[in-house]
Amino acid sequence: MSSTRATRRSSDGRILLDLDQSLINRLFRAVNLAAAPFAETVGQAFDLSINDWRVLRTVAFEPGLSQQGVSDRSGLDKMTVSRAVDRLRSTGRIARTLHPDDRRKSVLTLTDEGWAVYDGIVPTALEREAAFVSALTPEEQKALSSLVDRLIGRQAD
Repeated sequence: MSSTRATRRSSDGRILLDLDQSLINRLFRAVNLAAAPFAETVGQAFDLSINDWRVLRTVAFEPGLSQQGVSDRSGLDKMTVSRAVDRLRSTGRIARTLHPDDRRKSVLTLTDEGWAVYDGIVPTALEREAAFVSALTPEEQKALSSLVDRLIGRQAD
């Protein structure tokens, strides 16, 4: 898709980003639509924002990451990660300790409470993801996953 398809001109000649043609906008929209039920159900039940959950699941998957590592791994900006870590620490769900080999660095791990919340959310998260991709065939799901990996790899370079 070329950038010319993702824009149009306003009546006064301004270039407008076409929300219906912009791939980035449609990806954001898809993610936001998939995440929307979180706040209404899981988020309220566990007193967790979607960004708190993104940090919690990243630390669960890779215990011992620094806040910068969580930012890099999750794609969340540093300030969002910092706020989520502060909230998760204040609720006893994440612990921050000094790195065993480099005491200038701190690392994050889930506490028992964090694991309890994580374990309570995972079944719903798996159901939500399955529902999200259910419009695609298994082959399309695999192709989409591969394409998204390429896009992420391109941005990480």
